[in-house]
Amino acid sequence: MAMDLSFLQGPKGAELIRMIEEQQNATADPLVAAAPWDEEVGFQRKTDALDEQYSLGSNTLTSALEQLRLDEREGATRMRRSQMQGRNRLPGAFAGRGLLNSGIYRGGTTGALGQYAQSSTDAWSDFRKGFQRSRTDLNTRLQQLDINRTIGLADVALDAQTRRSAIASLVTAGTA
Repeated sequence: MAMDLSFLQGPKGAELIRMIEEQQNATADPLVAAAPWDEEVGFQRKTDALDEQYSLGSNTLTSALEQLRLDEREGATRMRRSQMQGRNRLPGAFAGRGLLNSGIYRGGTTGALGQYAQSSTDAWSDFRKGFQRSRTDLNTRLQQLDINRTIGLADVALDAQTRRSAIASLVTAGTA
C-alpha cells in the first residue's frame, strides 16, 4: 500500500519519508519490525504487562494480608485460652501445697497473680509486635508495587509522547 507523502518537502521531510519507507519495507515480514504507527500497540502491550504484573502482585499481597489476619485471630484465640487455663490453675497450685495465703494474693507485681499479669501483658505485647511487623512489611511491599506500576506507566507515557513529538517535529519541518 503506497502512501502519498508528497506534502513533505525539505530535508526533514525527506528524512521522515525515508524512515517511513524503510519501515514499510521492513514490515513485509511482520516478524521483522512494526511500522512507526504500530508502536502505539507496543506501548499498549507494555501498559498491559505493567497492569497484569500489578494485579498479580496486588492479589498475592492482599491474600497474604488476609491470611495474616486469620493467623493472628487464631493465634490470639489459642493464647487467650492458654492464659486463661494458666490463670485458673494458679490458685490450685498454691492451695494444693497448703500455701494459699503465702503470696498469691499479695498486691502489686510481687504476688503470683501480679507476676502472672505482667508476664501475660509481655506475652501479648510480643505477640502483637510480631504480627504488626509482618503487616507493615506486606503493606510496604504493596505500596512499593503501586509506586513501581505508576513509574512504569509514566515511562510508557513519556516514551509514547516522545515518539509522537519526534514524528510531529519531522512532519512540521518537512512541510515548512
